Amino acid sequence: MNIQNFENYAAFEYENNLSSSDKFFRGDVVINNENEVGVIIQVQGNGEYRTDMFGNCSESEIRMATDNEIEMYRPNIMNEGTFRKDYTSVGQALKARNFGTFINTNGEYCVVSRFYIKNNLKYQVVFGKGLNEIATRPAINSVSEKKILNLLNSEGFKLV
Repeated sequence: MNIQNFENYAAFEYENNLSSSDKFFRGDVVINNENEVGVIIQVQGNGEYRTDMFGNCSESEIRMATDNEIEMYRPNIMNEGTFRKDYTSVGQALKARNFGTFINTNGEYCVVSRFYIKNNLKYQVVFGKGLNEIATRPAINSVSEKKILNLLNSEGFKLV
């Protein structure tokens, strides 16, 4: 489960240093070995995170919390959180911007851009394994918003 309004769980805005090996993202609801449920509010890179409930931790100490664990150990999140659902538009995915960097659970990055050529809206998706690494597959150029949404949703891409 991922909470969109994770900023509400942080005391202030933390700097994030996402690396291609990170398995969790800001807003992920995780649980540790003591059954403490926390919201990831900072990605420090290389498998290190900060949560709102139990502070700093490494990915070997946490896992994604199930809905049952959240209901049992921290039920208020179920009522307070705004949960991430599939994107319904590229504009929503990009948070109303014209481009954005996304990452999926496999550590693959993509940059999605939307732009106009002679009043025709076009989309471009460029892939990479890391932020500055060579593409992992060919870029996609499309006029179909549905095609880009299907890619983002089916492969679990989240805005970084």
